[in-house]
Amino acid sequence: MERVQERIAEIVVSLRAEGYRLTPQRMAILRALIGNRDHPDVEELYECVRIEYPQISLATIYKLVNLLKERGEILEIDLGNSGAHYDGNNPAPHAHLICVECGAIEDVEVFGTEWFICIEQEVAQKTGYRITKCCTDFFGICPRCQQESEK
Repeated sequence: MERVQERIAEIVVSLRAEGYRLTPQRMAILRALIGNRDHPDVEELYECVRIEYPQISLATIYKLVNLLKERGEILEIDLGNSGAHYDGNNPAPHAHLICVECGAIEDVEVFGTEWFICIEQEVAQKTGYRITKCCTDFFGICPRCQQESEK
């Protein structure tokens, strides 16, 4: 929890230094997103924040999420037609497990960030591409859904 508070404070300092206003609503969005291990989508963030701020708009959440994504403060997990979810807990490149039954998303701790950096560098070197994003997601059926389907 302490690391989450430190990270929020770092983001706040950085945004303010660039002239961004951090309203109470934006702070609530930050708190709902940073350190959240559930990988919420924008609608889930909206539902969470509107409990405290009923007048908040989806546009406010989209704007802050896009800003944080562009700055590398959060990681977008693009699920195609299912929309995007966001990892505010760990913005460094890492793998995810995604359940095709219930939609649960979990971080994979098997590979370290170094693994992604090595892969990016090797691909860039061999292809001439300048890699701007690397993601690896594993799709399957989570243990909970497996148990439920066996019943």
